[in-house]
Amino acid sequence: MIPLVIIPTLDAVRARKTVQVVLERAGTSCEVLVVEDGERRGYTRTVNVGLAQAQDPDTGTWRDVCILVDDCVPSENWLATLQEEAKRRASLRVWFAGPSGTCRTFPQAAGRLGDRRRPQVVAHLAGFCLWIEAEALACLGLLDERYTHYGSDVDYQRRAARDYGATSLWVPSVYVAHELHPPHAEWWAEDQRTLETQWSNVHQEA
Repeated sequence: MIPLVIIPTLDAVRARKTVQVVLERAGTSCEVLVVEDGERRGYTRTVNVGLAQAQDPDTGTWRDVCILVDDCVPSENWLATLQEEAKRRASLRVWFAGPSGTCRTFPQAAGRLGDRRRPQVVAHLAGFCLWIEAEALACLGLLDERYTHYGSDVDYQRRAARDYGATSLWVPSVYVAHELHPPHAEWWAEDQRTLETQWSNVHQEA
């Protein structure tokens, strides 16, 4: 099955412009699904609406997906490159791949357009553009909706690493421009508390 690109958005008009760029620059066949958050429920629930549609209702099988927020402008062949780099490293059990781009996550934020560095395994990748292998969805299901807007992407990758030995791959040669906004203060604080509490409890139990 061809991969599903999920675009969560508060602005369907802007998202439609992103769809055009996604298809023009993907470098491979894909399906694009725009999920509008009309009720302002946040990133996690909006993405989950899209992820649920990546599962075949008859067979229960999942397909590869890529989350891409609505203001992203990807470089040429972005999707094909993320997919290829993830698939060719089966021995590393790469379940996630992400580009360089405008974000707060290191080392992704240090990448630049035209970056020639080789892909490298990192602790986690930012959710503004995140390739997810079908196997991850089959094993982990959807994102944890205890997180409203921040942290569900980090939690997802941490669980994959802890429970299945999966890895996240940064692909510097792919660049995705993204509008970086100040975090929504209330959501940020609450989601950070959830992340810290959940994972501190895990470490204590271990």
